[in-house]
Amino acid sequence: MPDLLRERPIPFTDAARWCGRRRGGRPTHVATIRRWCDTGIRGVKLEFICVGGIRHTSVSALRRFFHRLTTFGSDVSAPPNRTLGARDQDIARAERALANGGF
Repeated sequence: MPDLLRERPIPFTDAARWCGRRRGGRPTHVATIRRWCDTGIRGVKLEFICVGGIRHTSVSALRRFFHRLTTFGSDVSAPPNRTLGARDQDIARAERALANGGF
């Protein structure tokens, strides 16, 4: 992970302004930046640091975040999309293998 302290940290309010406008011409809200850090989008999270109890990110971190989102579908290391049913089947298969002594 890149060292955000070596980059110019900016508070989330400035990051929201840097992102510009979103759907319907509305400005990006600070809560959106927080959500990108905490929850992320499709498993991709925005990098941040706390400076004096205030969260900061950087323009470079925002660029990396948007780049990862843009190339998400073409990234070989991205987690596969599967349904909950497929996940349950995989878990059941693994439990059967463990019960039968197979690893």
